[in-house]
Amino acid sequence: MKLKYLLLSLLVLGAATFVSCSTDNDAINETTEKAKTLKTSSALTYVSIFSDEDCTLPLVENVPLTGSVTNVNFVLTYGMNNVYVKYPTANGTKVIEMTVPDATPSASTSKLKADPGSYEYFMTESDRYITLPVALPEDAVKNYVTNEDGFTNYHSSGVAMFEDTWPSKSNVDNASGGGLFGDFNDLVVDYDLEATVNDEANSSQTWKEDLKVVMHVRAMGGGYPQKFGLLLEGLDKKFVDESKTEIKVTLGNYATAVDPLTAEVKWDGNHPIIYINELQKLINKTSAAANGLTLTKVGSSNLYNTSNDVNLNVAKGLFTITVTFRGIDRNQLTKDEGDAQIENYKNAVINTREQNFFLVTKQAGKTYEIHMQNYAPTSFYTTYETDKTDKAAGVVVPKDDTKTYTSADGQIWAFKTPVLTRHATEHSAFASAYPMYLDWVVNHNASSANWYIFENANHETGPDMVTFANGVKKNPLIYIIEEW
Repeated sequence: MKLKYLLLSLLVLGAATFVSCSTDNDAINETTEKAKTLKTSSALTYVSIFSDEDCTLPLVENVPLTGSVTNVNFVLTYGMNNVYVKYPTANGTKVIEMTVPDATPSASTSKLKADPGSYEYFMTESDRYITLPVALPEDAVKNYVTNEDGFTNYHSSGVAMFEDTWPSKSNVDNASGGGLFGDFNDLVVDYDLEATVNDEANSSQTWKEDLKVVMHVRAMGGGYPQKFGLLLEGLDKKFVDESKTEIKVTLGNYATAVDPLTAEVKWDGNHPIIYINELQKLINKTSAAANGLTLTKVGSSNLYNTSNDVNLNVAKGLFTITVTFRGIDRNQLTKDEGDAQIENYKNAVINTREQNFFLVTKQAGKTYEIHMQNYAPTSFYTTYETDKTDKAAGVVVPKDDTKTYTSADGQIWAFKTPVLTRHATEHSAFASAYPMYLDWVVNHNASSANWYIFENANHETGPDMVTFANGVKKNPLIYIIEEW
């Protein structure tokens, strides 16, 4: 995934730049004709906002502009200073490149949960809230009604990576130069959250409002993981029609898996936890073979997608878990309740600080929850305070008592990045794979904030050619995985 860093200009000041993006005049003309017979929208027009100039990575889609300037909220990777606003005109779509506002630094760096938009918020999260004032373009199609019947889609996505040895450090993965911890590939999961809400409150359509969570289990390089979890702290049970919750497990987006992983939803108070269970199947030769996958032997262990060799899963789909939470039909709600439901679903997606990813492990006969820095354990894990001094299966690590899941010198056992960062190869020091990582996680230096993008990874290749499962032959990367 490539991020573009260009000189930008601010739309609301009139200094807009048009950039190339696909144009579909027929679609625009067809939709404009439909608009004559459809219910007139209160929006002046609809726009979509993307993080890339090719308009393939949506941040928010079909958002209504309701005035000469409309504030649009979304989540954006820290260090990105521009977005691309796509809108309809009489002659097709156009795209405007816009500067985003700076975040306001926070005076404190010790809160458990920082204010969205502050430096404290994104110094380890790597993303932030944006409130972007979008001016109504002069050439935009007015009263434009989308084919989506007034629905707006809010997105956040990324990847979660874990070391499975908390509360200790590993004797195996502690490669030279990597700091306390190792390769962060013990479990790697890609995720995408999308909230779909109807801004027009069309009573015949609001039953379609939902929050969809899609997770791809990309790699497993550890023997301790048992379950992967996502606690959605921003989604309130009172806005969920539990009878309509859907859970799907597939190989790729569509194929039926043999002996698949299982998934379930449990409630932690008023907030749901999505569990992906039976992770050990990922490194079981029989289960893998049933789905046409081959594992790589590393020492005495079979591991999944942590080596750049012929077994790297470039030809088959990843195990994919899709969970859809349906909103309450707003015909059953008052206007205030309906508005609150919309805000709740939006917040569950764009406030990434309330997306609490974690890993359930088993070491030396004992079960642990591993969360990211400054996140709280779930209510089902009640022994955090006593467990954090355990040796477990590794070496004792002194802790920072002011921050959860943090060592005394500032290092962590898990993180998430807001782009699909490639993971490290087996037994590679993560700081060798991403040379700016330690400066970011320990020192929080803004100059290293984009440590996780592909351009900042270590691209050194090995001397021996490898033929991958898709037939491609090349000198593989040493420190990072070739795919994803």
